[in-house]
Formats: sequence, C-alpha cells, structure tokens
Amino acid sequence: MLRPTELIGRAIIASYPGDDTGHDGGDAKNPWLGLIPLLIFLADFIIFLPLWLIASYTFGNVFPVLVMVEDENPPPYEPVSRDDPEAVSVSLPEEPRVSPRNKASDCGRDKPIGPSLRGLNRLLRSDCGFRAYLKGLACFFFMNTVNVLLLTTFAGALHPLLAPLGTLVASLALVQVSTAWVHIVITPLSGWFFWRRLPSFKRAFDATWKPVVLFWLATEVATLIIQLTGACLDMNVFGVYKGMPVDVDGIEWKGPVLFVVALVLTMVITVPAHVILVRVQASLLPMDRNTIIPFDRTFGGKVEPAVVGGLGYATISDAWSTLSLGAWRRLYTLYAKVLLVNVAIGFAFAGIIYAEFALFGIRD
Repeated sequence: MLRPTELIGRAIIASYPGDDTGHDGGDAKNPWLGLIPLLIFLADFIIFLPLWLIASYTFGNVFPVLVMVEDENPPPYEPVSRDDPEAVSVSLPEEPRVSPRNKASDCGRDKPIGPSLRGLNRLLRSDCGFRAYLKGLACFFFMNTVNVLLLTTFAGALHPLLAPLGTLVASLALVQVSTAWVHIVITPLSGWFFWRRLPSFKRAFDATWKPVVLFWLATEVATLIIQLTGACLDMNVFGVYKGMPVDVDGIEWKGPVLFVVALVLTMVITVPAHVILVRVQASLLPMDRNTIIPFDRTFGGKVEPAVVGGLGYATISDAWSTLSLGAWRRLYTLYAKVLLVNVAIGFAFAGIIYAEFALFGIRD
C-alpha cells in the first residue's frame, strides 16, 4: 500500500508532461497543470477534515457524554440549591434565572433528547452555533497529548509487564483536566480558557480516583481478553504493537470473530465503566453553572451538599443505580448511529479518492 506522501507524489508525476504515464510532453509549456491533482486532493482533505472531526470528536465524544448525564424525568422547575447564597436572600432577583432544564420543560419535551442525532445536534447548535461542535476540543487535545507523554515516560521507565500501570498513573494525574472537559461539554459555552475551569485537584481526585481505577481496570481486562482471543485464533495480535508481521491465515473469518469479541467487551465492560466515571465527574459541576441538558445534580436524592454533611458528589453506586434500562438503550443506540456515521464518511472519502486516482491513471 502506498503512503499518503507517495500517493500525492505519484499524482503529480502521473499528470506531469513527459512522464512515464503516456504523456508526450506536448504540454511542457504548462508545468502548473501538474499541480491540479495535488490541489484536488488537498481540497478533498479540506472538505472531509471538518466532517471527520465532527464525526469523531463531536458525535463520538461530546454526544455520548450528554446522553450519559441527561435526566430522564426533569422537573418542571429548577430546584433551588442549598449552596446558593441567593436562596437565603429576601430580595428577588431583577430577572428570573432560567436554566436549560427550564427551557426544555417549557417546550413540552416529554422524552429525552438522546439518542437522536438530530435532537442532540439541534441542542448543541442552540448553545453557540457552529462553534459548539468544537466545544472543549482544546481541553480534549491537551488532555490526550499530556496523557501520551506521561504514558510514554512511565512505559519507558517501567518493565514491559508493568507498562499498563503508566496508563493508570497518567489518568490519575489528569483527573482535573478530564473533569473540566466533562463540565465544558455539558455547560453553555463560556469565554473562559479551560484551565480556568479546573476543579481543585484534591476534590477531583477524592471524587474520581475510584471510577478512574475502575475504568482503567475495565480497559485493561478487555484488552487482555482480546489479545488472548487472538492468540487462541493463531492471530499475531501482539505483533501489531511490536512491528512484527501479523498472521493473516484465515483472516476472512478470524477478523470478524475478533471484532465481535471486541465489540461485546466494549459494550459490557468498557462503556459501563466510562459511564460511571463521566457521571461522577459531572456531579462535581459547581452549583452556579447551568447545563445545556437536563441534569439531576442530586442523582435521585442520593447526593447531598457538603454543607449539610454530604460528600457533595456522586459515588460509583450513585452513578450506577440512577441509570435506567432506557438510558442504557439510548446510549448504545447512539453509539451504533455514531459508528454508522463514521463508516459512511470513511467509505465516501475512500470512494472519492479511488475515483480520482482512477481519473488520473494512478495505480499501485
């Protein structure tokens, strides 16, 4: 298979006058014509890059978080927080404070927005237009970049068998950033930089270290089972990570089997652990911040403010027990839709590139 740089180079050569593709060099006076294929390919990437970014980031990360925290039965009013200093004031505010939960109720919405891609898209666009698609992207990019750097550092310092511990250490070190990202996603867009939204490390660590460990353990167990399944099928799964040749004998049936195993493990182990982590992180949202989607801060009355002796955030049990079967069904339906969208975009991009290669006479 050709690399992208090789493909672009051959695209230029194929259309350049006097090359080995059958041109007679009659167009030697117009060498700029050789740049036409390159410009077309660049146009493809310019068009498909935003689509890929929205499909992978917004649809694949932002939408699921909104569905994970959405309140199925929002009240027709916004409960007054016991932590809110205005709650004890005898004077009324000049204008009533209206939250997104009130807006949803006033519109007569009698069912959750998820897993409707159109409904979630409309909800997100109502926040701040097109910019909402990239909400939290800077925080997300920073979090993943630092995570990779920490993981590389720990993996190089530890024994190969202990390398997975580097993932855990990196995740625990970034609990502030990951929590802030969840808060940015579920709240209206503000003019603050993401580092101004960081909660205190102690509070974020105390609330989320157990869900972080649970999610790490679920991911590592799922990865190990997939690798063992590949070994049982005589597939060199480990070679993918070591640069070794991968055994492709019987790949036509072994590949789908391994894909199904990975899909089931993701649905049964990884996703539930991720849902718990996100809901616990959402419970740390400051009381003075509204959300763009109905969100029950009390988790069915299980979470009490710290001022009355409660923890002030949800536990693993609270996050798990307050999710209904309907909520799980909506989440998995959303993931299926997102997968189909990404596959459709991938096939469309590949089809267009293949057609252009055929048009310019480029062959492997």
